[in-house]
Amino acid sequence: MAHRTFNVTIPSDTAYHQLYALILLTTGSIPINGILPDRVQEFEMIPAPTNTLAVNVSDANYINNAGFVLTGMTKRSTRNTICLKDYYISGNAQGVIVDLEFV
Repeated sequence: MAHRTFNVTIPSDTAYHQLYALILLTTGSIPINGILPDRVQEFEMIPAPTNTLAVNVSDANYINNAGFVLTGMTKRSTRNTICLKDYYISGNAQGVIVDLEFV
């Protein structure tokens, strides 16, 4: 299984942004073969140590649901994969560290 870690910067606004789209904007995120899967076997997301504000995590229903403040989150699937496009994050110019394990 492939394993990668990304330091993701959230844009400086209060809108929610799709996690997968932010990972794609990270320099060096696209591997040599040109494919970065949007589905993973396991992922861990923690706030960057330099953050001064909270980072919020939600799903596609973020308009009706404020989500939760990220302190650390680990998701692992033993049967199906986890779709990174299902996660949205918000935090005015804050950062998160995303650790992925691909199938």
